[in-house]
Parts: sequence; structure tokens; C-alpha cells
Amino acid sequence: MKRKIPLHFALLLAVSMGLNGNPVSAHSGIHERIEHTTDLIRQKPDDPQLYIDRAFLYGEHHEWKAALDDIQQAEKLAHGPIHTDYAHALLLWQQYLDRHSPAALKKALEYGNRAVAQQPSNSNTRLLRARMLRASGATAKALSDYEAAIASATKPHADLYSEAAELWVQTGHYQKALQVLEASVTQMGEATVPVIRMAMRIASENHLPETALHWWERLPDVLKVLPNELLQKGDLLARSGNEKAARQAYCEAEKQLKKLPAWRRQKPNLRNVGNDLKSRLQHSCD
Repeated sequence: MKRKIPLHFALLLAVSMGLNGNPVSAHSGIHERIEHTTDLIRQKPDDPQLYIDRAFLYGEHHEWKAALDDIQQAEKLAHGPIHTDYAHALLLWQQYLDRHSPAALKKALEYGNRAVAQQPSNSNTRLLRARMLRASGATAKALSDYEAAIASATKPHADLYSEAAELWVQTGHYQKALQVLEASVTQMGEATVPVIRMAMRIASENHLPETALHWWERLPDVLKVLPNELLQKGDLLARSGNEKAARQAYCEAEKQLKKLPAWRRQKPNLRNVGNDLKSRLQHSCD
């Protein structure tokens, strides 16, 4: 009887190793975890999931030969690659990120293609292949996979949209990038701060101060009273031609800055904010 490996295991591993595939803590009890999993394998030598678990542990410890040996053993025990292609692709992607090996990327993409062919509507497989295609320079194909990953995601996360938007920007389609970020708000029910800052950056760099202001208004209230955020709001208003509202924002920024203790105002970032405000305010706000 074939043993099917659940696809979500690799996503959990990917999350535990960081959103971009980098280990959160490369030596956080890794030897003990490898030994523990090895003990489990001795007890259940025919369980492919245990070999997959140990493969990713070996990968976390940069032991790539042992990792790939384990994933191949899991493939044999699972009676074919159909149940392990995604895991194999993810492991090779981790190896590429660790070693910057073009060969690993090429091989990862082979397994990624097979995983997508088996489950074309799975968001995780599409996202993984999108990242590999992006790394290999196949931008158009990567964007297609990002769009498919977004469309099929049951629980979309901000990074999915941010990665796609960044790639749209790199291809010169900043309006499309802003549409993707707007879609993230619709799908997730809220605008996360990283998404807001990204949208503001894209809009500002492409001479769309009103659009940037629209995104600024979505910042959490606790951030809207910070001097640096108010300074940015004033700059956007000034670029929009609303000098009166810009001055009000600058004055509010100065007011909030004065409320801070002197030692905080002397920190480089806030000292720069103070200098910028002086250059923008021609006369006192009082």
C-alpha cells in the first residue's frame, strides 16, 4: 500500500526555517534533533516521513549529501516521487540558498516542475517554483506562478503579495505592483505595515504622492503620531501641492518631537528628523 506524504509538512518546515528559506537558528539543538529522528527511524525504518524530517534537519546543518540521501530513501519508501517531489524541490532550493549552486537550482526546478504538474492548483508548489524561476531569471514565468499562488491560496500571507509586487516593479510595471498590494488588503482583510511601506515606496518613487498618502492613512494610529511618519506625510502633501496641510503635518511632527525626552531626540534618526523639519518650516509653528 502506498504511503502518501502530506504536502503541508514542507510548508511547516519552510516556515520554521524562515520565509525565504534561511534557517532561523542553524545550531539550535540540531544535533539532538537529528539523533532523536534517527532513533525514530530505527524504530520505524519504513516510515518515509521520518526520512523527510531528517533530510531537512541535515539540510539545516548544511549536510547536503546526507540530506539528499534521506530524501531519496523517502522517495523509495513512498513508492515513487509523486509524493515527495515537493519536498525534494524544497530541499534542493534550500541547498541553492546555502551554497549558491546553479546545479542545485537547476535540479530544484526540475522537481518543482514535477510538483506543479502533479498539483497545479496548490499555492505552496506554485510559490516555491515562482521563487526558483525568479532566481533563474525566468521573470515572466515566475510572475505567472506568483499569480497562480495568490489565486489558489486559502490563507494568503503578506509576503506572497510583496514578492510578486517587487517582481512587477523590477519589470517596470509599478501600477500592477500597486494593484497586487491592494489585492492583499482585500484578501487578508487588513493592510500590514510592511505592505503599506512598500506601497508608499513604490508610489513615491513613481511620482504618485496622492497614492502614497492614501497608503499612509492606513498606518496604525500608534504610528501616525511619530515624528518621522508625520514628516513623511508632510513631504507627500507638499509634493501633492497642498502646502497648508503639509505645514500642519510638519508642525505636528515638531510638536510630537518636542514631547520626547532629550536623550531620545539626540538619537541619529530623530536628530535627522529635527533637522529636516527646520529646513522645511520657514518660521515657527507657534
